[in-house]
Amino acid sequence: MTWIKKLLLCFFRLLPLKDDVILESHPDFSDNAGAVYQYLLKNGFNKRHRIYWLIRGTVPEELPQNVYAVPRESSSFSQEIKRLRVLYGSRFILDSNSYIQKRRKGQVRFHLGHGMPIKYVPEYTCREEIGECEAYLTLGKYWDTFYTEKAGLPSEILKPFGYPRNDILVKKRKEKISERFIIWMPTYRQHRNHRTQTDTKYPFGMPEIGDEKQLLRLNDVLGAQGLMLYFRPHPAQDLTVFQSRELSHVVIANDEYLKKRGVTLYELLGCSTALITDYSSVYFDYLLTGQPIGLTMGDREDFFRHNSLAFDNLEELGGYRIDSFDMLLEFVRFVCNFSETERVQYRNIMKKFHDNTDGNSSCKVIDFLRENYGFDK
Repeated sequence: MTWIKKLLLCFFRLLPLKDDVILESHPDFSDNAGAVYQYLLKNGFNKRHRIYWLIRGTVPEELPQNVYAVPRESSSFSQEIKRLRVLYGSRFILDSNSYIQKRRKGQVRFHLGHGMPIKYVPEYTCREEIGECEAYLTLGKYWDTFYTEKAGLPSEILKPFGYPRNDILVKKRKEKISERFIIWMPTYRQHRNHRTQTDTKYPFGMPEIGDEKQLLRLNDVLGAQGLMLYFRPHPAQDLTVFQSRELSHVVIANDEYLKKRGVTLYELLGCSTALITDYSSVYFDYLLTGQPIGLTMGDREDFFRHNSLAFDNLEELGGYRIDSFDMLLEFVRFVCNFSETERVQYRNIMKKFHDNTDGNSSCKVIDFLRENYGFDK
């Protein structure tokens, strides 16, 4: 640290804290922080206080009143001064993906989380990395054991208010997509720059689909059942294998596609008929819909040789197990015959992991800050 920066930090520590809020997510303006942001705008917080987004991407051309984008990494001295002024001068920090540490006494930090773990990274989800915060958001009391024993967090900071991004999944909504479709959101297994043996086994990034013949067969079965498949790839996945193929019932639902359709990812989830996933936190979110979930965990033994499991036993998770291509096709047919009895079973699983299912998690986060830390008073 240069002597100039040391002087700047001393100066910023002397400035009075303002009742402004810092938000962070990945991608920018999304996830739990994005949902809280929309709640703040809806309730006019930005008319009385500044909102600062710490962003990784391009600064938007237009932002609402009193909303400002601040680059996570400064590219100039003037940018660094602005970044430090925001980090040292704002009282409230609401981070979602990265850990935005408090800079001075009097700041209040509420970590909103990025997803409840099936797999987790001990080096990332640990007290040393998370740092000091007044509150850490979870889906329910069920998760206390994991976060106290495996992550080392004090139980008193765990707040089981539910995820703000899930509010849209449980509230009544106007359907933006009329067709019946399955959304497939696999865990990261591929990278466009680093080909592996797993890529050869699942060349399309779809577990249990090993070649083009099976992909075309899946497309036919979807058509016969009157279903579309919206495949949501990991951002780093190599999609060149799809570019030369025209599939009538399989759509690549990447960010560009969502923008074209005018929907967010969680609006898409809320409109869907079923979900296919594996070791992703979206499993817990989707339980709120009461719709069927297919779990492609055929590679679990190999997967958890290299990843840490948050559960003592994967059998704690409910859902339709898909361990072969034939079972994948059976799940597609199962979706079309999903009964109310089976829906009740899914709701019972949901109650195990979720304490709040009223669609008001954003409100609960803000109310907690109001009642305990004078937020927006």
